[in-house]
Amino acid sequence: WYGVTYSVALATIPTSGTIGVSSTITFVDANNFTVDGYLVGSNASSGVGLGQYTLANGATYGNTNFTTFNNLCIAVGQYLTTAKSTGGLFTSLLGSPPSNGRYIESHKGRVFIANTSAGASRLHYCYLNNPEDWTTIAGASTDAGYIDVGLDDGETITGIKTIGSVLLVFKQTSTWALFGSNATDFKVRKISPNIGCAAPRSIVACDTFAIFLSNQGNRYIRHR
Repeated sequence: WYGVTYSVALATIPTSGTIGVSSTITFVDANNFTVDGYLVGSNASSGVGLGQYTLANGATYGNTNFTTFNNLCIAVGQYLTTAKSTGGLFTSLLGSPPSNGRYIESHKGRVFIANTSAGASRLHYCYLNNPEDWTTIAGASTDAGYIDVGLDDGETITGIKTIGSVLLVFKQTSTWALFGSNATDFKVRKISPNIGCAAPRSIVACDTFAIFLSNQGNRYIRHR
């Protein structure tokens, strides 16, 4: 029944690309359907399709996160190969990006991906203005690279968000900020030693401040 929309409890469908306690599924054709508006392939031959799930597999997966960069929509997820779309099915992002990333954000001409299979405290960034180059490291300001944030502190990155000119990096009980403009001067500093983000999808940014649910209740951060 192409074009027909169904509301289905998350317990019975893959949860990639969904928010909330239920999901809206619309069948597009014999091989594809959308989940809350995100196009998902039900046939592995059709493309990455946010995990190549089928509607009936009953799997439970972590939510998928997205960012846009130029004409690309880029998707990451705990169980996903990093993927891209220009409006159709998702295919693998080129350039050896990190896999199984939990969080993604566009910031200062780069895509940043955090909490990946390479490390739960690792923050990766692509080559300047090229989200399909994650390996060029030549000592230049345009290089790709990564930064370990609070390594060995027993916590994981729980979200990233741009406010003003800085990129906030949240962990369970601490908050950090990435300062600088390029690969040669990026610096991460801890801006709160005891307040972190307890709910990644609670983070909302507006201009120079962000609101989020912390380990101590609702909080906001302002960057001047």
